[in-house]
Amino acid sequence: MEKDTCWKDYFSEMTDYAIPLRSIAYDVGRYEKQAAEIRREIRDHKEGLSAGEYLYGFRKDSRLHPVVTFLLYSGVEDWDGPKSLHGMLDFTDIPPEMKELVADYRINLIEIRKLQNTDIFQTDVKQVFDFIRCAEDKEALAKLVEEDPYFQGMDEDAYEVVAQYAHMKELAVKKDEYRKEGKMDMCTAIREMIQDGMDQGMDMKTRRIVENMIRRGMTDEDIMAIAECGEDLVREVKGRM
Repeated sequence: MEKDTCWKDYFSEMTDYAIPLRSIAYDVGRYEKQAAEIRREIRDHKEGLSAGEYLYGFRKDSRLHPVVTFLLYSGVEDWDGPKSLHGMLDFTDIPPEMKELVADYRINLIEIRKLQNTDIFQTDVKQVFDFIRCAEDKEALAKLVEEDPYFQGMDEDAYEVVAQYAHMKELAVKKDEYRKEGKMDMCTAIREMIQDGMDQGMDMKTRRIVENMIRRGMTDEDIMAIAECGEDLVREVKGRM
């Protein structure tokens, strides 16, 4: 029988408008699992049970351990879904006194990108949340991974989470390149990804300049001299025009 509180994280990057039901189903499942373990134990130790305890497989002093489910929302847009079961129910024409009798079920929503302080998290959850929060700001992201030593030796499962929920496919594709002694060097990965982005931007700018000069009727020699590029690039741009 489990002795500690049961914790569960449900990660989402899109609004799940049925999440209260999903959360209820998960929590009930965990409670039912605990109750089933109690019933098995009672079947093996029947001594001293009352008729009701034996019939229903639950002692008067049997207790379940609390279950807590957190919804970790990493979406860019604000969460606009229901935050409790009542948010999914149609109470049209239902008297207020009857509404009060309908049991509600609140979800534990954490909007990662809105977190102002992640210091309350004691594990690498802090770094995962910080990374996702900074994902849209490359300068802030570069500063984050440079200043926090954890990102030089990041756990692989945490690396995969940030690659997925920060929408950085490059991190997933080149994962093997950044593995060192069983850890992931996120610092190098981000540095190279930002540099690649800068190089691609410069390459596109050069191509636009070459195309404009071709349209103005300039010679290949003048184009290569001004744009500081090779003959192959000039031919490639001409072929695409």
